[in-house]
Amino acid sequence: MIVSRTLYRAAALAGALASAGCVTMPSERAEAPPLPSAWRDAPQGAEQPVTDWWRSFNDPALNQLVDEALADGPSVQLAVSRVREARALSYSTITQFLPQLQATGSGQYSRIVEGAVPVGTEREQMSGSYGAQVTWELPLFSLGATAQGARANSQSALADLRGARVSLVADVAQAYVDLRAAQASHAAIERSVQTAD
Repeated sequence: MIVSRTLYRAAALAGALASAGCVTMPSERAEAPPLPSAWRDAPQGAEQPVTDWWRSFNDPALNQLVDEALADGPSVQLAVSRVREARALSYSTITQFLPQLQATGSGQYSRIVEGAVPVGTEREQMSGSYGAQVTWELPLFSLGATAQGARANSQSALADLRGARVSLVADVAQAYVDLRAAQASHAAIERSVQTAD
């Protein structure tokens, strides 16, 4: 009887293990999400100024803090320098494919004295050359694509600048609102203490 119970338990355990090993995997595979038919550039208007939504609070201190942050904020200054860098690189990229004009000039003067100094003869000789040279290195690939890529880099830097401004204004406004809420809470606690006294 003890043997049959042990066999029964062993058979039940073997059946449970066998059924656990027979788990079927799903036959369907996950499909990739649909991609857009064409990539679109970010909307134009990266140079638009940040809207002054914080002025609706009618708080001169907040207005002054935001104005100072936009003028002197390090993240905004860094973004401005990146815009200047992108524009300079764009200009450099485009101008290297434009015709180049070089002007050259050289001159030489010589004076030769033959014979004794008071009696000798003098000869003077001047020679010079000058000219202009025009070179134009035609791009192997389309100049339009190069110019378009340079403009895209500039617009990306402008969008980063606008993002830095928006983020800085939001941070300043959030910190100012938190400060005003803490001041109001402090004043309420002081009134409660005075009332309790």
